[in-house]
Amino acid sequence: MIRRELDDLEHHYRVAENRRGKSALGRCALVGYTNAGKSSLMNAILSLEKGMDRQVYAADQLFATLDSSVRNAGFGTRRFLLYDTVGFVSDLPHTLIEAFKSTLDSARNADLLLNVVDASDPERDEKAQVALDTLAEIGAGGIRVLTVYTKCDLLNEQGPEGGILVSSKTNEGIETLLAQICDTLYPAEVTLLCDLPYEEQPLLHELQKTVKITILNEHENGILLKASGPSARLEPLERYMKI
Repeated sequence: MIRRELDDLEHHYRVAENRRGKSALGRCALVGYTNAGKSSLMNAILSLEKGMDRQVYAADQLFATLDSSVRNAGFGTRRFLLYDTVGFVSDLPHTLIEAFKSTLDSARNADLLLNVVDASDPERDEKAQVALDTLAEIGAGGIRVLTVYTKCDLLNEQGPEGGILVSSKTNEGIETLLAQICDTLYPAEVTLLCDLPYEEQPLLHELQKTVKITILNEHENGILLKASGPSARLEPLERYMKI
């Protein structure tokens, strides 16, 4: 039964990722030891925006997140794809790594990983390292990682250093985390003044998904516009820049 469900998820993942691969949005994946609070953190992030129905399933049990849930999230106008993945455990067997290949692909294909750690867990350091070791084992060791300590509302003392402290229950630190994610995914923003030919309108529509476009004027040969966003996203417009 579970094998068939995993096979169905694998097919669904491939179809969905083929569609998402055409998007210029950055990819951020939540990883970490099982029951660290990844799904709850994802729901806290989504709750800051309208659309509570976009929340994902969260439960305090092993492999509660079987599939890799993905949502469009962001901070202001800066958007990214946020993935929730299966929780890691110590000495994850190779057979399970293969079985959960589709969900682990979300980590392998991410631009940024959030190593979610339960700040109130006395074994938090060991479990945080298990996640890092597992990432290296599945081929995601070279991707940038931000450590996020959840459940900070349960701490009776100063929290751990070297990461971002958040609470999915009170939303403490969530906006700080979102700003850090966006700053990491889109580090350099520029503004270009461009004269875009009308035949390039498909490009304009695609760019409007991830950068800010201001139409200044429409003339006989094209559109005069101002585009602001990450420099890497605006490269297709450079040929149309007005000096």
